[in-house]
Amino acid sequence: MRPASMRSVVALVLTCLLQSGCAITYSVDKQRLPDSTDHALVPRWPIAVGVYYAPDVRKTEANVADAARVPIGAEVTSMFRWALNQMFAEVIEVSELPPARPAPAGALGIVALQRVDVAPAQRRLTYAIELRTPEGYALDQWEAAGSAPEDPAAGPMFMPFGSITAWAIRDATATFMVGLADRPAVRDWLGTIGVTLSEVVQERGPTAVTAPPELRVAFVRDVYDWRYGEASEAQRCIGSKLEALVPPVRLVSFDRLRMEFFPWLEFTTAPRTEEDLLRFLTQKVIHRKFEDLNLRYLIQVGGATTTDFGSGAVLCPYGCFGFAWGTRQSAFRITVIDLQSAITIASEAVTKQGDVYLPAFILPVPIIASTETEACQRLAERIHAIATHRADEARP
Repeated sequence: MRPASMRSVVALVLTCLLQSGCAITYSVDKQRLPDSTDHALVPRWPIAVGVYYAPDVRKTEANVADAARVPIGAEVTSMFRWALNQMFAEVIEVSELPPARPAPAGALGIVALQRVDVAPAQRRLTYAIELRTPEGYALDQWEAAGSAPEDPAAGPMFMPFGSITAWAIRDATATFMVGLADRPAVRDWLGTIGVTLSEVVQERGPTAVTAPPELRVAFVRDVYDWRYGEASEAQRCIGSKLEALVPPVRLVSFDRLRMEFFPWLEFTTAPRTEEDLLRFLTQKVIHRKFEDLNLRYLIQVGGATTTDFGSGAVLCPYGCFGFAWGTRQSAFRITVIDLQSAITIASEAVTKQGDVYLPAFILPVPIIASTETEACQRLAERIHAIATHRADEARP
């Protein structure tokens, strides 16, 4: 491209960004959403229902920033239809609600997605839902909200707008799926058409998952922190050390774990207390799923490394000159839950502290103690000893 042409393109982009109403369009990150062949861990009731989308739903957009917009209507309707397919034996799309048009033959109710509200500043998505009889009588109306909070330390340099919207859609859909059978009007409706509510999570028959040969563990954030994002600082630090040990202990990524157990580990639906988590782990289908994945231990991990240059000074008017020094502290902690027995079997915290120096002559050259490596290595070895049943090494 000629220089003049390049300048024209840059000018056009800048003009677009500066003008009111001009925005860059992003796409929803579909890799963050369940695949059409995925199965959710929810009951599947042996009835047919209709699904209706209000006209504006397909046009929904998330204006996640002043110069960024994400059309989400297609993904919302697709995800909502997928969710209904997980819960009902047959789902039939209808273009109009009865009595304007008769309900499809065999449909014993109609679930209508009437509105999708987006609150970009809160990264929040809300579904307005109705349940109607085949004749068009409204049995229930409610909202299912989802959020997409993200760990700032886990995100890329540029805001992942496509991921944020996907996570919000996932969370709102999970809220809908988990809460549907808890609504009294829905339970009454199911009762009148002869559906008996079974346990919240039931089995769907033999699993198609082949257990990998190596043992796996899964990391989740500390103190039941279910924000979205692939890993925290502690997970990255300890996980990389753990996978380097022999024999290998492989990690299941945080987001993959959520998807395997959808809709029960999303931000809004995940357990918030130890009692809730242990109750979740003792359900038969959940226990079996962990076995299929060859997952034996769930590890809550938290902590971070902080550096404080409390003494000296470095000035950088034209190049950097000076000398500063201080301390660096790495404090990490783990809690290991045995998924086979659904009990906490180990807890440990490690803190390592060292000195840091920053001499600067034109360029600063930091000299940093390896506190993080030492702390993470110690905890990785502890997890590895537990996972490989080395009793002596597993003791704190």
